[in-house]
Amino acid sequence: MATTGMASLMGMFEERMRAVERSVARLTGGRSKALAFRKRLETTIRQASTQTEPDIVQRLIKAGRAAWINDPDRNDSVLVERGTGCVLEDSRGQVFRGPKLSLAPTPPLDKGAFVEYLKEPGIEGYVPHMYLDSRDNVTVGIGLLLRDAETAKTVPFVVRSTNQRAHKRHIENAFNKVKNAKISGRAGAAAFRPLTNIEIPEAEAALRALGGIDDFLRQLSSSSFYPEFASYPQTAKLGLLDMAYVLGPTGTRDTYKKFTAALRRRNWKVAAKESNRPEVSGRRNTIVREWFERAATQERFFLDPACRPK
Repeated sequence: MATTGMASLMGMFEERMRAVERSVARLTGGRSKALAFRKRLETTIRQASTQTEPDIVQRLIKAGRAAWINDPDRNDSVLVERGTGCVLEDSRGQVFRGPKLSLAPTPPLDKGAFVEYLKEPGIEGYVPHMYLDSRDNVTVGIGLLLRDAETAKTVPFVVRSTNQRAHKRHIENAFNKVKNAKISGRAGAAAFRPLTNIEIPEAEAALRALGGIDDFLRQLSSSSFYPEFASYPQTAKLGLLDMAYVLGPTGTRDTYKKFTAALRRRNWKVAAKESNRPEVSGRRNTIVREWFERAATQERFFLDPACRPK
C-alpha cells in the first residue's frame, strides 16, 4: 500500500492485535499467555500476507495501477502507485525494491525541426549580425554565443554589401563595437545592426545551431546530468533541450534544481511548473511548459519525494 496510508493502516492493525491480546487475557487470566498468543497470531498473519504479495504486485502492475521506477538516489528500482508517485510498501512496512531497469529509448529528436523552431520570432530567431542578448552577451545567428573576439573569428562572417568573406580584423572590430556599445541587450537585436557591416549566412547559422544541439544532447544524456534522457517522452526531450539551449546543460542542472530533481524522478508535471525562465519570452515559456504537460499525460508513473518513507 502507498506510504501515505500505511501509517494509519498499521495503526489499525496494532489496535486490533491489542484488542485480541486483551480478550485472551480476560479468558485465560494470564497476560503472558495473551502476549505469546498475540505474537504467534501476528507472525502467522504477516507470513500469510508476505506469501501472497508477489501475486498482488503482479496484479497491480498488470492492471496499470503500479510500476517499477528507477530510484535516482540508489542503484535499483522501486514500485510506485500510478498518478500519485507514492512508493508502495509490503506488510512489514518495507519498500518494494527490484533491480535497476534497462529502459528502452524513445525515437531520437528531429534536430532539423528543432532548429526551425529556434528560428521563430520570440524564440531565438535568426539574427545575421552580432548583438547583445538579454544578459549582455555578444550573440549572433540562432542564439550562438560569442564568448570573446577569438571565438568570433572562427565564424565565417561575410561583408553585408558584397557577400565576401570578412577579414579577421573586421570581425574583431565588430565584436568590440558590439561588446562595448552603450546599448543594453534589452533594446533588442535590431539596435545593434548599424554597429557592424558583417553577417553570418543563415545556412551557416543553422549548421552552428545543429552543432550546439549535438553537444547539448551528449551532455544531457550523460550520467552526471540526466542518465535516462534517451528514454524520456519526445516532448520532455524537447523541453529539456530548449532549457539547455538558453541556460546550457550545467546552468539548467545547477540553477533549476527543483526542475532537475523532477526530471530525474520522471515527474513531468512538476518539471512543467519549474521550467519557467524569466529571461525568455512568455510564448517560449508556454511552449516548453505545454511540452512537459503533454509528457505527463503520456507517462503517468513517477516518484514523488513527498510520498517516500522517511
